[in-house]
Amino acid sequence: MAASSGEALPQKSNRCETEPGLSHARLFSALLGVVLLVPGILSAACRQSTATRRTEQFIPVAPKTVVRVRVSTGYISVAAGRVGMVSMEVFSKVRALWGAQGKLGSIRVVASKKRGELLVQGTSPKSSGSAKYHMHLHITVPPDTPLFLATGSGHMTLTNLLGDVEATTGSGEVRARGIAGRVKLHTGEGNITLRGTPKRFVLTTGVGSVSLWLRPETRLSGPSEASTDSGNLTLHASPRLDGLITARVRTGSIHCDFPTQGMGGRRVRARLGSGRTPILLSSRKGNVSLKRW
Repeated sequence: MAASSGEALPQKSNRCETEPGLSHARLFSALLGVVLLVPGILSAACRQSTATRRTEQFIPVAPKTVVRVRVSTGYISVAAGRVGMVSMEVFSKVRALWGAQGKLGSIRVVASKKRGELLVQGTSPKSSGSAKYHMHLHITVPPDTPLFLATGSGHMTLTNLLGDVEATTGSGEVRARGIAGRVKLHTGEGNITLRGTPKRFVLTTGVGSVSLWLRPETRLSGPSEASTDSGNLTLHASPRLDGLITARVRTGSIHCDFPTQGMGGRRVRARLGSGRTPILLSSRKGNVSLKRW
C-alpha cells in the first residue's frame, strides 16, 4: 500500500545502540580476564621448558693412569674412589622458552683412552636469554691418580686426592680438601681454599681470596707459593712446619702469629723449623695473615 505524499518513511540504522557505559564495562572485563590468564600461561610455559638428564659411566683404568678433564663450562667435582676404576656421573639441565628437551643433546661428555691417559671432554653451549645450560660432572678416580682439570667457567671441588693435581678455571671457586700430592690451582676470578698435607703448592687467583690450611704433619718437598691480585690471603700452619715464609703486600697489611724478621712494612719473613723450604705469600690489593694452627 503506497504511503501518502505527506508522510516520511522510517529510516533503518546499521549502528548498534547500547546502554551508556555497557561497551566500556565489557571491554574492561575482557582485558581483566586476559591479565589474569597471562601469569598462568607463563607459569605453565616455564614448567614445561625445563629438562634434565643424568648419565653414569664406569671405566676400568690401569695403575697410575693420567686423567685429563676438559670442559667448556660447568661444575667439576673429583673425589678419591675405587682402585682401578673411574666413575663418571653427568647431570645436565636446560631451561628454555621452548624445546628444552631437544636442547639436552647439545650437552655432551665423552671419555676416551689414549697412550696411558684417560681424556674426558665436555661441551656445553653458552647460556643466553632464551636458554640456560647447566652441567655438573662428578668423577671418582683411584686415590693416587695424576689429575689435570680445566674449564672455561665453573666451580671445582677436589676431595681426598693423593696424586698430583693441576686445576684451572677461568671463573669460579676452587675448593680442595684432603690433598696430599703436589697441587697447582688457578682461577681468573674466584676464591681458592686448600686443606691437607700437600708436598708442594702453587695457588693463584686474579680476583678472590686464598685460604690455606697446612696440617701439622705436612712436609713440603719444594718451593711453594700462593698469590692473589685482589683479595686477602690467609695461611694456617703449625710451628712444626719446616719452611721460610715470606709475606708481602702492596696496599694491604701483614699479620703474623709467629716470630718475624722485619724486612720493611710491606714484607715480613718468618722462619719455621730449619726454614729449608721457601714459601711465598703475596697480595697486591689485600691483607696477608699467617695464623698458628
